[in-house]
Amino acid sequence: MPVDYLLRLFEWTRQTLIAISQKREAGGYGPAREEIEKACLRVTGLSFNLIRRYSPEALFDLMQLGTDPYLRSIFLAELLIQYAQISQEEGNIVDEIASNLQAYYLLSESIGLLPPVEEAAYRSKLEILAQKLSVYRDNPYVREKLTTRLGFPHKQEFKS
Repeated sequence: MPVDYLLRLFEWTRQTLIAISQKREAGGYGPAREEIEKACLRVTGLSFNLIRRYSPEALFDLMQLGTDPYLRSIFLAELLIQYAQISQEEGNIVDEIASNLQAYYLLSESIGLLPPVEEAAYRSKLEILAQKLSVYRDNPYVREKLTTRLGFPHKQEFKS
């Protein structure tokens, strides 16, 4: 994969995430969601509302169908993290959990193919997501996804 292509893709993603974050911080959840929707269409070719309905596993499988599946998975995970933050700020726990689970799965399945510097940064993001999700370990769906499907790194926390 050409280096300049990767650099352009990372720069576009960085700029998109900055725009979403600025709109979110300004209290503009609607504009931030619109930015997420546009970016999702560009990255996946699908609407974000459709993406949100997929299980983490099905979403990863879907990302494997196109070109650059692991990069697209990483970028989509970034969008899901932004959406989870908006959902948390609005008190929408269901969307927050679902988006964080999807992001965790996409990152955990894709991280090993990144260059070392990016891999280290995303390992840190995985730890943050793991901490956020561990709060919901009593939820049966979350518990099942984290312990049996997602290879959650803190399985001992979820034992009965």
